[in-house]
Amino acid sequence: MLLYKNDDNEYVLYDFETKTNFGRMSEIAIAYSKYIVDSKIYLTLHKHGNPTNVKKWIDKARKKYAKAGFLPEASELFMVTGKFPLEEINHCSQTLR
Repeated sequence: MLLYKNDDNEYVLYDFETKTNFGRMSEIAIAYSKYIVDSKIYLTLHKHGNPTNVKKWIDKARKKYAKAGFLPEASELFMVTGKFPLEEINHCSQTLR
């Protein structure tokens, strides 16, 4: 199970099954898409973690959508970066399983 821990005021993404540490981060990035159906807003979480890696992923995904002619889908991808409460980021990251 992947969970974020706080170590010296930095985030550490840790795999408790393999005991793997995926590095230290001062902030976390979250990539998601947003769409509206019947006046309700829905969000889909796609990727989270190191802001540099998430930025590369979202740029690549946008290009692929646009190249395939899915311009609305490309424009529905967003990324936020910041410091998030551990409980909330761990809850969100578990929805990817």
